[in-house]
Amino acid sequence: MAKTIKQIADELGISKQAVFKRIDNLGLRSKLTKIDNQLMVEKEQENMIKSAFSEKQPSTKPSTKPSTSLQLETVNDAVVDVLLNQSEMLKNELKIKNKQIEELNKRLEENQKLLDQQQKLKNMELPSIPEPEIKINPITKSESVKLSKTEFDKIKQVIDYQQTQITSLEAQKSDLSAKLENVELKLDSARKKPYMRENETLTQNLQDESDFSEKLTKKYEKLNNQYIDLFKGYKKLEKENSSLHEKNTSLEKENASQFSKIKELEMKISNITLDFHYRLTRAYVSIKNIVQAVGMLKYDKDEGYGIDNITDKQERLIDGVSEYGSALAKENEYPELAKQMDQKVGIDESLKSFVKLPEPERTRESRSSRDWDMEL
Repeated sequence: MAKTIKQIADELGISKQAVFKRIDNLGLRSKLTKIDNQLMVEKEQENMIKSAFSEKQPSTKPSTKPSTSLQLETVNDAVVDVLLNQSEMLKNELKIKNKQIEELNKRLEENQKLLDQQQKLKNMELPSIPEPEIKINPITKSESVKLSKTEFDKIKQVIDYQQTQITSLEAQKSDLSAKLENVELKLDSARKKPYMRENETLTQNLQDESDFSEKLTKKYEKLNNQYIDLFKGYKKLEKENSSLHEKNTSLEKENASQFSKIKELEMKISNITLDFHYRLTRAYVSIKNIVQAVGMLKYDKDEGYGIDNITDKQERLIDGVSEYGSALAKENEYPELAKQMDQKVGIDESLKSFVKLPEPERTRESRSSRDWDMEL
């Protein structure tokens, strides 16, 4: 079953222009049949066209064409369809018009033949008229013509011939006038026929649509140029983005390395802080022990550390040491140690080995070299 160009284009998902181009490449346009002003494609021709399209390898790259250009292509296809249909209608009208012109030309040729015959009649040689013999009366001086019978017959023959020509020419003139009038009537009728006005309207519409198509083409070219510029800008941004991505990857690696180093430093700082806190706590514990031991000089009554007849300055010194140690402990957030300094006196177990009475054989130097149990 034969199909139209549009049906084949819809089946292939392409435009009619693309199908027409492939038909022209295959040399099939002259072989297509026309039904109701539409070109029809037979099954064998359809297979040839589809095979030609299947031979073209499809592109695997994604289309980057903007939707605007696709819409313009669709509009252009619609305009082309309208123009093709109107072109076919005009061709048919022109065929009818040409046929009528041919008929008129034939009649004009017939008229021309009649005119040629008339001219030939005019150019035909007529019998010569004899010269009459003129005689003058010597008395009256009047002229008289004397004709012989032969001369009279010749003159009569000329008159009869001329009368025949006049009659023939008048008949031909009447016939030509009637035919000319008939031709003029037909021409006038042809001019007034609706299809002539429609032809003029279609011609104007065709021109208007051609102008519109040209405007669309220019607009499409402008949009296409804008698309090309945008695509170049996109490619440039894509390249810059790729470069920034590489830099970002490098910075991420560097950041990870720095983060690892920061973690190591945080661990070291944490260890140092813990160690410092431990040492600071031990130092304040030692200060507390010293303050409490010094307090024994004033407040001890049983263990023999108290000073008899202690002076006011001695008392004030002992209390000042206690207050000083308590203030330092409070300032550095050791309130419990400060409280113990304010309320208690005594000798801690860690100090007892240091406050024992020296043995007779031991000297001050040997005692200062002994190992200390407390780390500062």
